[in-house]
Amino acid sequence: MDIQPCGYMAPEICLGLPFTEAIDVWGVGCVLAFMYLAQNLFSIKCEYQMMKNMVTLLGLPQDHLLRAGRYSERFFIEEEGEDGPSWRLMTAAEFTAVSNVKTEGRGEFHQAAKLPQQPDSYPSKVGGG
Repeated sequence: MDIQPCGYMAPEICLGLPFTEAIDVWGVGCVLAFMYLAQNLFSIKCEYQMMKNMVTLLGLPQDHLLRAGRYSERFFIEEEGEDGPSWRLMTAAEFTAVSNVKTEGRGEFHQAAKLPQQPDSYPSKVGGG
């Protein structure tokens, strides 16, 4: 069952975690970002590139979320390290080998798509003051 389209999918949906109405806020945020930037924040053609862009923009999801996600292993690999197990995003080649789906689109995240923390054009407080 598709709950949200690729590129507008909340991380909870991608990872197979429980979700609330917050996924709708995520989708609205993606639409608003598209309207502001005139380009999508996340790939709309490839789930792997969408997740890669999310990780680039927002960072790796927390370990407990990746462990709990039903679909985490579609995008991430848990590896044993000196400090215990840790997760990393698969490479495009690893994703293709595991899923038998070739990745599409650009692999790099465009700097132009990164939103500023507080653009100068926004009022600093309510009421425009």
